[in-house]
Amino acid sequence: GCETVHGIYHLCRVRGGRAVPVEEVALGVQSAHLSLKRTVRIDYGRENTVEVILRAGAVSLHGQVLDPGGCPVSGARVRLLDRDSRGVLGDVSENREAGAATTDAGGSYEVSLTGKQPPCFVVAEHPDYAVHIGDRLGPPDGARTRHDIQLTPGARILLNANWGPQGFPDSRVGLEAPAASDFRSVLEYRRSVELNASGRGEIDRVPPGVWSLSWLNPGNRLLRRQLLSVVSGRTYEVALGETEVGEAAVGAAATVS
Repeated sequence: GCETVHGIYHLCRVRGGRAVPVEEVALGVQSAHLSLKRTVRIDYGRENTVEVILRAGAVSLHGQVLDPGGCPVSGARVRLLDRDSRGVLGDVSENREAGAATTDAGGSYEVSLTGKQPPCFVVAEHPDYAVHIGDRLGPPDGARTRHDIQLTPGARILLNANWGPQGFPDSRVGLEAPAASDFRSVLEYRRSVELNASGRGEIDRVPPGVWSLSWLNPGNRLLRRQLLSVVSGRTYEVALGETEVGEAAVGAAATVS
């Protein structure tokens, strides 16, 4: 992105008690983290309009990806998502743009911030951990801003469709971020599982936060929707009973271990 700054200047140098128009001036412009210094030629005896366009230079985000114990994680994929590079995470990961970085043996990464349009979120993925969806990033602090990431094992959700003595086989449960989530404008997180013949299923490595669970029958008719708040490292048992479709309270119909 760029910012345009307009200015009209009357520039003179005093010589022998007279104001003499100058030929060249050194011009410096600063706006947030963008700056420019250049020499501008001024015509004699005229009003000059100088247009300066500020373009962001090379700005990057760098740091380490760490496991729950603070040790470096190699092979993690880190990317920066903004409103122009909407991503889908979960069972299917889409929009793996070329700007993504893979951590080295020391867990280090660096991704470019140049051209990104806020709001921006850092996402880190590794098959052994829950997807990391970071907080909204503020303006960069200098050309290189450090941002370390700590991965978590995530939560485990055990599902049980208690619909009559036979359960409710072949139905499906989907998990996604509620519409009110901060990051919904730039990315989606979706998981799903088909319940087995006993009406049971499991979703593991769920990132900490509040999620929406939707239970659908084999014909994709919505049977129940509820919100569930999870903490990493815990197991949640959710009983999907024969109830009215609607939003249950956060954490309802769940036991925690």
